[in-house]
Amino acid sequence: MNDDIFFNSVKLAMKSSKEYVGLDPSKYQLEMRSLGYELGVRAAERIRSNEIDSLINELVELWSKYGYGYINLASREPLIFEIRDCFDCLGKMYGVDIPLCSFKEGFLEAIFSIKLGKNVSVKEEACCGTGNDKCIFNIKIEE
Repeated sequence: MNDDIFFNSVKLAMKSSKEYVGLDPSKYQLEMRSLGYELGVRAAERIRSNEIDSLINELVELWSKYGYGYINLASREPLIFEIRDCFDCLGKMYGVDIPLCSFKEGFLEAIFSIKLGKNVSVKEEACCGTGNDKCIFNIKIEE
């Protein structure tokens, strides 16, 4: 499978899984995170970067190229990503008052863990689902 088909498939998985669980994904957070992690493992096979700065740049490029939304490095210490205008974020539209991005937590966690060869945890700190204009992810890398 070529990269375009794969990363467009990830987009489809994000969207369809969110539609499957509906506007209350809290019952499925573990499953959504696991699905994101498994696809993140496969994505890591297609990502060239093994160093933090180039990995961040490559993720920013991939996020934009495949229409996932806009990802921005908000802080280097601590490592924080902001995601705006995510194509699958229903929260802004419906005001569901719950976090919606456990898939992305798992997806990013797998990529960072595998590409950096370190234990990494990703936690969504703010979400469009809770009324924010962006989703904020805190990425902790164990040294």
